[in-house]
Order: sequence, then structure tokens, then C-alpha cells
Amino acid sequence: MHALIFSDYHFNLWKSHSIKNSRTKMQLETYEWLLKQAFALKVPVFFPGDMFHTPDGLANSLLSLTLPKIIELHLRYPVDMYAISGNHDFEGLNSYSKRSSSYINTLANTIKRFHVIDFDTVIVGDLAVHGVPYINFNQDYPDVVEGIKLVEGKFNILMNHADYKGQTDTNGIIIGRGENITKNMFDRFDMVWSGHVHKPGHLFGNVYSIGSPFQQRLSDMGGEFGYWTLKKNFKMQFHPLRRPEFRYYEDRKEVDNDYDYWVKKPKEEVTDSTARVTIDDLGNRYKVLDQYLKYIHNRSKQKRKILRDILTKVENDSV
Repeated sequence: MHALIFSDYHFNLWKSHSIKNSRTKMQLETYEWLLKQAFALKVPVFFPGDMFHTPDGLANSLLSLTLPKIIELHLRYPVDMYAISGNHDFEGLNSYSKRSSSYINTLANTIKRFHVIDFDTVIVGDLAVHGVPYINFNQDYPDVVEGIKLVEGKFNILMNHADYKGQTDTNGIIIGRGENITKNMFDRFDMVWSGHVHKPGHLFGNVYSIGSPFQQRLSDMGGEFGYWTLKKNFKMQFHPLRRPEFRYYEDRKEVDNDYDYWVKKPKEEVTDSTARVTIDDLGNRYKVLDQYLKYIHNRSKQKRKILRDILTKVENDSV
């Protein structure tokens, strides 16, 4: 086996379904389990971005809960971990020419065997892994990818944090726009590992969405989450993890454990015709927004207002 890969961890102080930070503690327990697996297998870990959830500043309470434990786990299980920065890891806008501060850099500066490979290449055994972090609007993405020099005699992997046109999220809604990305730009790589979209899977050709190890939102309900390994024959294998899941109940008697995240089933279900909404369908932005919030069963008036205000600003700025 060559490597263990997981992505989109989103350490956070969760407000719902979390008693005394139980969800954050579950994340720490899972992080330990993954490092322990890699240590037992004697393989490095690769992480395609989004370690923390809040990009504009972490709460001291979250840092106090997670950072000492993360440092201690890396000392207990001394495996090399190679990471790139996702959009949630950056403090501001990021591009190749103007780079933002990143939590991934902070971890790399704090933990001896934690390595950041943003816009860099690392050779580990038979692998040459080229790291491309999240780039806002993919504005110089083609030039960055085309400028990567492959390493002769190695299995060349592009590890990035991006989405692709037509890519679907865990709730079945198409979210991938893939700005400035074409499929043929990946042909010269042996494999591509992508973070950003939480739904894991083999997307097309040599491109894999690594996804998240566990469910994080109600819209993740029913999805399978976990981690990947790269086998000795250079084939990818997905390993599902049993972690708390979002589950509906109609009657309280159906709640048969205190492990999962139980949610009262809404009376009205959204039909397939209503759910098939894409971000590119901008004929009626507000209708798209309302259908999306309805589909994910989000009843937050505050979130709806914020999103509608953003859409209004976008419309006004485009006039």
C-alpha cells in the first residue's frame, strides 16, 4: 500500500446535535483512528484541504479543544502527512501570485511531520504528488497545472481542492461549475485527488473526489463517507466509516439510539422535478435559492435573508 487519503475535515464547534462539543470530540476520535491506521500500515497520509471550518477566524474555544490534541496525536502516531489548503483554510482570497495565510501553514509550522505542499511537489517512494490549493475563481488554475513538471519514473498525482463541471453534492444537486477547468488538462497525470466537494467517488477518467470522512449536514443523509487508500497496484480503494449519521423519524419511538443525529421528518417532501436545480440555472435566482433551501430542509430565515441579499447585490452589480 502506498498511501492513506482523507479530506474536508472541517473541525468546528457544531451548534446542532452536539452536547458538550460531542461532535468535535467525534472528529478528534476519528482523526486519531485515521492516523493510527496509517501508522499501522506504515504509509503516509495525504490531505486535499479544509482542515477547519471557519475561514475568517477560529474561536479560542475551538483551538483550545483541537490544537493540543492534534499535536499530541501526531507525536503518538509519527506518520508523515502532506496537505494542501482548501477554501476554508484560507484567511482571504488566494491565487498563485497573491497567496493568503492558511491554517495548513500554521499546522506545518507547529507539527514536525505535517507538511504543506501548496504549489509544490513532494516525492514519497514511488509517488510524485503535486499540490495545488484552492484558487478563488480558478483564475490562474490552467497556467498553474500546465506549469507542473512531471517526475520521470514516478507515479505522478495532482492533489487539488476544486470542483468540476456537473459534479453533484451529497444531496444530488449539481454544484460543480469547474471554472477554467477542462478534463483534458489532467490527462498527463497518472491520477488526480480532489478535495472540496464532500461526496466521495470516482468522478471520471483518473479523477477522484476524496470527500469527507463523515456526515456534516442534513443534506448528507443517506450518503456513504470514509477514506481512501492507494494500493500497491496503484488502484484506489474506498473504505466507508461508520460514524454518526443524520436520520429522520416520524415518531419518537423510531429513535433507537443516541449515537446518530435524529431529525423530525418534514411533512412535505420535495419532488425530483423540484430538486433538479443547478447553480448555472440563473433564470430566477430567488426561485433557485428557495428550492435549494427547501430541498435541504433549511428553515433558517436569517440564512435565507443573507443569501437573498447576496443575490440582490450580484444582480445590482451586474446592471
